Parts: sequence; structure tokens; C-alpha cells
Amino acid sequence: MTSPQRRAWYRSRRVRAALRSTVALGVAVPMALQAGIAQAQPVPPPLPSPPLRIDALYHRADALSVPIRPTSGRWSVVGVHSDPGSDWDFTVTGSSDSAGSDQYADRTDFVAIDGSVPGASDPKVNTSLWDGNAGYDLAFNDQTGDLPLPVHWVEQDFQVGGDSWPLYSLFSRTSGGQWTAGVRDVALVAGHDYLLSSATGSSGNAFLMQSDGTQLQGRNEAVATIPAGKTCTWFRPRTTGTYGLVVTFDNGAGTYKGDQWVDVVEATPGWISTEIFCKNETRVDGR
Repeated sequence: MTSPQRRAWYRSRRVRAALRSTVALGVAVPMALQAGIAQAQPVPPPLPSPPLRIDALYHRADALSVPIRPTSGRWSVVGVHSDPGSDWDFTVTGSSDSAGSDQYADRTDFVAIDGSVPGASDPKVNTSLWDGNAGYDLAFNDQTGDLPLPVHWVEQDFQVGGDSWPLYSLFSRTSGGQWTAGVRDVALVAGHDYLLSSATGSSGNAFLMQSDGTQLQGRNEAVATIPAGKTCTWFRPRTTGTYGLVVTFDNGAGTYKGDQWVDVVEATPGWISTEIFCKNETRVDGR
């Protein structure tokens, strides 16, 4: 973004309602055929563009409209990372939902897809240039081979530094083929307290997405994130379910970090409020 007055993206429920109305009105009416009159064969519609391959990195310098095909039934993510000297935004539009992201140029824009919510058709990615004259990286990441992210209970011998947080999960940009953003399912229980933590500090790169019955969620709809410059955030979900943990690889200077180490730890409120690792952090509640 180039101005603090730049518009904020939000998912339009009015757009979703309008799409539903259109589908409801678009009922095909068969044409009565007169016996003995030859009928012209219908012309098939053109085939859509091939969907983005999973975990493949695309570099583009032009606006793009292309479908994606989530298949895992779990959370997935589309990420767009602008090259230095440009600021690209994008939207993802489904059959009954639309979401997008329009961050500053040094941040990865992403839209998370809740695989538990079916869509009538493949969602379509539409990129657009906001400013500049360079290109962008684009990748679609679905969890076809990953296990859900484990949740750990804080131990009595927990220490900050050294071998603390020995169970961090690795999100690797290149070796894992995640490229712009990684994603993992994580099961959380309503009313319990969790620390979302980063071993290497954060540039605001870890986001927790909550199921709300819609398929598509933009970056600004995360229910919790580790703030830039912090190592953790304290989260208490209001609903039990499978959340999506999205991790981007921004380094705060317009390019990438290769690896991110992130953990989700369940702990008591008393421990969180006194432990120096996350002391004085304000608890964030889910929706």
C-alpha cells in the first residue's frame, strides 16, 4: 500500500447474498421441442484455465484470473508476495463467498480456504496491481500430506531460552514447498487458554483462522496473530473446532525468511500472566 488512507478489505456478506440470489434465479427452463424439427447442438462452454498446482511457485508480472481446486477437506491458503517495487493485491471468489487481502508491499497477502465448507464450484483467484511496476510470487498450498499441528501442554520445567519449546513445528518455505504461506490444521477447545508462539521472533507472520461457516477468509479476518516484534500471543477460543494456522515468510524488508518455527501450547491463565516469556500480553478471544 502506498497511503495510510488505503481502503481496508473486508469480506462482503452482501456480495455473498447477491451471488446466492443470482444462483436461485438462474434456473434452467427447458425449451419445448416441436416434433420433426432438427435441433442445433449446444456449443459447450470454453474450458476454464488450468487450476493452480499445489505447492508450486508462480512468478507473474501481469494481472491473473485462475481457479484453484482445494481437495484435502482441510484448511488451505493462497498467498501473493509482491516483488520490491510493486504492490499487488488479490481476491478469491467462490460460488457463494468472496474474500481478499490488500496489505503493504512488504507483507504477504493471503486468503485462507476452510475445506470443511463445500463450494458449488472451484474458487477463482484474481490478482490486481495497486502500485509499482514489478511482479509478484503466487502459490496455493493445500494440506494433502501434512498432519494436524500438535498442541502441547506447558511442562513444569519449562524454561525460556536454551532448549525451551523443544516441540516447535517447522514451516519451511522451500523444502516444504510452501513458498509464500504455509498452513496447518490445529484442534482447539472452547474456554481453554493457548499460547501461539514463535521461536525466532515474529514479523507478524503467524495467523489463526476460525471456522465461521464460510469457505473463504481474508488475512484481516484472523482471530489471533503474533504481533510484529513479539514472540507470542495468548488466545482463548469461544468455540471448539479445527482452526487454520497460517504462517507467512516475510522478513519485514520486502523479501523472505526461509524457515519459521511455530508452536501452540495450552497453559493455565495463571502461568501465562506470570511467565516472562509472554507476560503482560492481552488475551484475545475468538468469535
